[in-house]
Amino acid sequence: MAHRDAARKLTQTYISARQEHLDKVKAKALPKTFESITQPAQMKEEAAAALEKSLVGALGEENGKKAATALGGGPSAFDFLRDHAAADILAAGQKALAPYFKLEETVNKVENEARAAGSFDEGMGEKLDTVRKEVFSTLSGIFSQEQMNAWKGKYPRFFEPHEHP
Repeated sequence: MAHRDAARKLTQTYISARQEHLDKVKAKALPKTFESITQPAQMKEEAAAALEKSLVGALGEENGKKAATALGGGPSAFDFLRDHAAADILAAGQKALAPYFKLEETVNKVENEARAAGSFDEGMGEKLDTVRKEVFSTLSGIFSQEQMNAWKGKYPRFFEPHEHP
């Protein structure tokens, strides 16, 4: 039980420190001048020190310092540019997943309607095609043509309109 509590404290402390750092990073612009490069470096050092202090407070002196070292301790664990890039990548992923989830929801709804009606009529296929086109319109604005072509090669049925009876 003590190990679980320590693991929970460690996880909560680390996530809290990373979120606090990410919030600070999001509030700052990427450095544009040589003088402004020192600001992210200082933020990294402050974040690393705050993480170690929080871990020592949560786990005790010895275990807190061990945990800070194991988690990559030091300023390199808080990279300003990497954090900005990660935030952009995650945002793009969310943007890409949203229309897919809408398609999945529509497919489930259409399939349920077809089961209830006992048949798959033309109107249901048109609903699927409309949402499918929306998905690809959104995705083509996020991903390169090369990526879209690779997916089309992997999942050709997903890219083709449904045949209507």
